[in-house]
Amino acid sequence: MHHHPGRLRVRAAAFRGDAEVVLRVQARLAPLKGLKGVSHNAVSGSLLIEYVAGELESEALLGEVVAEAGLSKVVDGWRDDPPPDLAAAIVAGASAVNDAVREATEGRADLGVIIPGTLLAAAAASFAAQPRLPNWESLLYWSYTFFRDLNAKAPTGTDGPERPR
Repeated sequence: MHHHPGRLRVRAAAFRGDAEVVLRVQARLAPLKGLKGVSHNAVSGSLLIEYVAGELESEALLGEVVAEAGLSKVVDGWRDDPPPDLAAAIVAGASAVNDAVREATEGRADLGVIIPGTLLAAAAASFAAQPRLPNWESLLYWSYTFFRDLNAKAPTGTDGPERPR
């Protein structure tokens, strides 16, 4: 899943539900010179292997894990099962709301205008009625950054024209 010298994270479905597999892998790695430790996260199905870079090689560690766990393949960068589509669902939902706003305003506004405008109004209200809302300077900054970021390019999946950067 991830590798930086001295740290190797391996993720597989076998590490989610079968504690015996994890114990076998930990026992196989334990005698290796340069191994600092092996941490297991049952929820994500991952093993974090910490080692002394130069004394152990990540490829050799990965080979040991694959052999002991009985994994059939190594997929570089992703676990055996596909990642959840939560991000795609959030983007699709925001795009649908943006399309609805654009349709309701007959193309005169979208979330790239409404969100910064709302934050700008909140900044003005906060400035006038201290200290109930966040500092007006923060709201003003958020208004600017949202406007800049949301108007850099039209959101994916909309029929609207792409805005210049």
